[in-house]
Amino acid sequence: MGVRISLKSPEKTAINSYLLEKNKKVKKLLRKGLQKQKRVLYLIHK
Repeated sequence: MGVRISLKSPEKTAINSYLLEKNKKVKKLLRKGLQKQKRVLYLIHK
């Protein structure tokens, strides 16, 4: 907790935006992965 409070606002926002961008990329990758899995499952069930 002490470390968080000692962080300056600009640093905090930079870290937050970086994490958000990372999350977006990860979510996109996960979505692509899920779509591939669905396609594979669909082909197996045919």
